[in-house]
Amino acid sequence: MLAKFYGTTTDYILGHTDNKETPDPYENEREFLTAIDLSTDEEIKNRFIFEIDGQEVTEEEFKRMVAAVRSERLYRKNP
Repeated sequence: MLAKFYGTTTDYILGHTDNKETPDPYENEREFLTAIDLSTDEEIKNRFIFEIDGQEVTEEEFKRMVAAVRSERLYRKNP
């Protein structure tokens, strides 16, 4: 509660870090979502590691994931 009140982290209050800023828990997700809009499929695949159940997805699985997302987006545009 003290950390939240002071807008910092418990690590900072306890002296475990000198960084009093609260880290953004969604930083990686924001970077990924920005990259999706600005990159080709190949650039995205090379820039990020995609894992499901602790295993890296194969090239074929990646292509199917992208196709599934595109299909869903197309469906939402034209129900």
